[in-house]
Amino acid sequence: MKRSFKILRAYASILYIIYIIFYSAIVSLFAIPLLFIINPKIIPFLLLLVDVIILITIVNYFCIWYLINYIYLKKQPKFEEYKIKGDYVGIVVTTNNLQFWKYFAIYTGGLILLIEYFKNKNIPYKLLTNFSSPFDTKKFKELIFDINCKELYISGHGRKHRLQISKKENLYYFLFSSAPKKDKIVQLHCNHGGGKSLADFLNAKEDFLTDSMRTSTQNLKYFLNITKH
Repeated sequence: MKRSFKILRAYASILYIIYIIFYSAIVSLFAIPLLFIINPKIIPFLLLLVDVIILITIVNYFCIWYLINYIYLKKQPKFEEYKIKGDYVGIVVTTNNLQFWKYFAIYTGGLILLIEYFKNKNIPYKLLTNFSSPFDTKKFKELIFDINCKELYISGHGRKHRLQISKKENLYYFLFSSAPKKDKIVQLHCNHGGGKSLADFLNAKEDFLTDSMRTSTQNLKYFLNITKH
C-alpha cells in the first residue's frame, strides 16, 4: 500500500483509541461520589485528566478528522464524471440536506479509508456524494439499477428500511426491490426501526449487519478492519 494511505490509516487507528479513552474517561466521572469516600484528593487530578482527554478528542476527532473527511469528499469527482467499463462498487454519501449536526456522524466515520483502499487496490468505484434537492433521487436510482454495480456502501442516516436524504424526506428501500441483485450491501447508517433492508430486497450479502443504532466510531472500526490488507 502507498505510504500516504498507511499514514492515514495509522492516524485513524489512533483516533479510534483516543475515542475509546474519551468514552472511558466520561464514564469514570460517575465514580466521583465514590472517590469522595475513598480518597477526595484524587478528584482534582481525575477532573484535570478528563479535561485533557476531552480536549484531545475534540481537537483530533471532531475537528481535524472531521475536516480531513469533509475536504476530501468535497474534492472528489462528480458522479457523472466516473467513466467505468465493467463491474464496480457504488458508494453513497448523503450530505446536502440533513440537519447540520448530523454531518458529524458522516464525516467522522472514516469513509475516506474505504475510498483510498479501493484506489490502492485498483478496485473500480463510483461515488455519489450528495442529492441536489430533497426529491432528486435519479442518480441514486441509476446506481442501484445499474447491473454493473455489484456492491453498495451507503453512508448517512436512516433506519433499516429507509435512507434519510433531508429533514423530512426519506428513500424507502422497497421502492428498489426490482433492481438487479447485488453481491454485497453495507448500510452504514442506523438500522433500527424494523422492516427489510436493501440487502434483503436485493438478495445481497449484508456486511456489518445490525438491527440497532450505529455510531461513527463503529463505522471507523469497521473500515479499519476491512482495510487491513
